[in-house]
Amino acid sequence: MKRIWLIVPDGIATDNSGNILELPSFVFASALDEVIKWHSSTDVAYICPANKFGGAKTEEEVAQKYLLENGYTGNVVIFQHNFDGSYIDTMKNFEILFSKLRYENIDINQKFTLVCDRLHVYRVKQVMRKMSLQPVEIMTSKPNKKKHGNNIVKGLFYYNYPLLHAFYETLAIIYYVFKKPKYSAR
Repeated sequence: MKRIWLIVPDGIATDNSGNILELPSFVFASALDEVIKWHSSTDVAYICPANKFGGAKTEEEVAQKYLLENGYTGNVVIFQHNFDGSYIDTMKNFEILFSKLRYENIDINQKFTLVCDRLHVYRVKQVMRKMSLQPVEIMTSKPNKKKHGNNIVKGLFYYNYPLLHAFYETLAIIYYVFKKPKYSAR
């Protein structure tokens, strides 16, 4: 049975000197590993458009490469977007994705499986509710530092500290109470 994956980006890895690598962060790679583990060759994975963090590739480009190089055999869909260097937050991830899906005449109300980090999922679900979207399944991941290390772009340093990460997510949820999306599935 074909599954549609909706993957929320979660950072890019760095080397020990802080140089940006073309690899997903340990948090993001752990989520992508779940997709690789549970996918079938008929599946389609949509990766939300996201950030570069000063590197050459966006998070979705890095994720696409990671999936394909690590055993994902389904279709991976990313959309090029005009990256102006400003930070793309969770709501903007979805706004850009849905504008691209609408442009391509792809039904945004498809039944899909949401995939993201276990701490990020609460904010993602809040954004999705505001946009009138409801996944049929939610798959979260726990970061695997043993497998992926723990180097991450400077702007997401708090991912290395679960309590600080949870606090950040709580503040972000409060912020999104007041933020209105530009797009809605209705």
